[in-house]
Amino acid sequence: TSCYPDEVENFISITVLSEDPLRADLVGFEWTNDHCTVTVIEVKSVEAAASEYKIEDGIVSGPAISQMLATRRLLAAILAQDRTDELIATPARREVLREHLYRELTKGAYSPDERKQWADRLGRLLDGPVKAEVGCHLIDVRLGADASTLGDRTVVAKDGEESVATRVRELNEELILARNAPASPIGEGSGGGRLPCEDAASAKAAPTEDSAASDGTAPTATGGGGNPVSTDTPSSRQAGATSEFQGEQKAVRPRALLGTAPGPYGKPREVWFDPNLSGQNLPNPHISITGETGSGKTQATKAVVAELRKQDIPALVLDFKDDYSTESFIGAEGFRLYDASFRPLPLNPLIPAIDKRQDLINPSQHVYQIADIVKRIYKLGDQQAFRLREAMKRSYEGAGISLRPGTLPAGKPFPAFDVVRSELVDDKANEPLLGRLSPIFDLGLFAADAEQSNFEELLRASVVVRLGQLPSDEVKNSVAEFFLMALYNHLIRQPQIHVLGRLLVLDEAWRVVESPFLTPLMREGRAFGLGVIIASQFPRDLPEAVRGSTATRLFFSQGQVEQIREIQRTIVGKTSGPEAEHVASVVRSLTPLSCVMHSTQYTPFVRVTITPYFRRRLAVETT
Repeated sequence: TSCYPDEVENFISITVLSEDPLRADLVGFEWTNDHCTVTVIEVKSVEAAASEYKIEDGIVSGPAISQMLATRRLLAAILAQDRTDELIATPARREVLREHLYRELTKGAYSPDERKQWADRLGRLLDGPVKAEVGCHLIDVRLGADASTLGDRTVVAKDGEESVATRVRELNEELILARNAPASPIGEGSGGGRLPCEDAASAKAAPTEDSAASDGTAPTATGGGGNPVSTDTPSSRQAGATSEFQGEQKAVRPRALLGTAPGPYGKPREVWFDPNLSGQNLPNPHISITGETGSGKTQATKAVVAELRKQDIPALVLDFKDDYSTESFIGAEGFRLYDASFRPLPLNPLIPAIDKRQDLINPSQHVYQIADIVKRIYKLGDQQAFRLREAMKRSYEGAGISLRPGTLPAGKPFPAFDVVRSELVDDKANEPLLGRLSPIFDLGLFAADAEQSNFEELLRASVVVRLGQLPSDEVKNSVAEFFLMALYNHLIRQPQIHVLGRLLVLDEAWRVVESPFLTPLMREGRAFGLGVIIASQFPRDLPEAVRGSTATRLFFSQGQVEQIREIQRTIVGKTSGPEAEHVASVVRSLTPLSCVMHSTQYTPFVRVTITPYFRRRLAVETT
């Protein structure tokens, strides 16, 4: 492929191997009006460009420049018109060059007429009648750099007393993909045009504008022969598109616009979270979002929630920091607010999972689940956990409910959580345990009767559960885990729909990552239409089981080495090598409201500028 623009006429390039099998020279030949310009091309892609070259006062120097100049001296001697005093090795080198040029012409990209034309030109060039001008072109590939910061200039390289004009061109991956677009066919008898350097198959497989990615490779489908086939890529869809089914408009599949990424020719392209994209379904509809404070995690989360709310996808938000409990967000997006500090939550932790197909319950198993949650969060000892279990058992028995697995007792309400406190108070030996757990009981956090405890009704709406004003981390975390337990027990007894139909939002996710219900919710939730948005400050906050259960990952800026290494392992599977260094460089350079997105639809990743929630709301309000 050529790094030269399309308007250049009559261009050909070859790769000349040296005796060192690890080294070769790329040389371009441009023919204009019976004059040949020969260019030694050197391509570098290193994080520290100063180690290869530097420009001072219009003069370029460095190891890369010295390498180009050495090759240029050899070519200048080979192509010199005056050959009376040439070195004894020069004719042999000339024949080596001739062999490489003719070998290039044997490729299938050239028509018979083009081969004949170039063979005549190159013969005259190598035999001396045609004057050749030999120059240098350094291409500096800067992966992840913004196209607006890249330059293209001509400077001077010093080769002894001679000044050699040298072009220094900076490219990023978008510009390279744009220049690798398939060349237009050359008309018969044109006698000119740009001559492709790769064979026809390579030209056909070049990325199109829709499939080109930023910092990674966008989805591309290929046929059995390697040629691209038509595919519904995330960048080719239009927002709000609908399809017709039996003559009526059908609702679009749930998806959310995240923001934009740089595309070919500097044109931004939209980046979508689209878990049910036809032909490219994600393994699950879960998203993990990590980034340092102020990087844009919450704005990205709100944006996704708001986009999906427009499509009637309800959401349950456990709000630990009051980020989602503001009147502006709740009112604009149609949420109900449940403030645990001022009224009981519509949840009774003592209601066990109910198999609605057979009306079966297992209170004994449920007792152990609750006791294990409280024991872990409050760091209870074995004896304290035992006393708590016994108090819960007595609560069920006092309500006339057997602890053994059986049918749901008709007309018998489950005991309220406060009943457990009454059972504990009766024994003075439980005072230390009551002292530890008193906030859960004193605050009246949970429903006291069946009318208040309507968890299914809560799930039918979009709800923000405000936990930020609760007095301690233990209280916040235990309430959150009770919600996860209740959601899991409810969800797995619903019909499987396999399409995103509900969101669970967990900001400050480090608080609940040890919950025994989080991983099952994520692994099994997809079948029941649950999508989980889980956000935390650091990638390593999330256990491997949770990270592995999120098919879409947004990485905002990170400065800690260990966190960047975790991102490298996630995206490229290693922490060393050019690909890993590129990932680290991109992550370090992320600005607020920009992130790296990794999913099977954007591999290995795409750099996204998030359209924040506040900007979306402003656009709505101003219109």
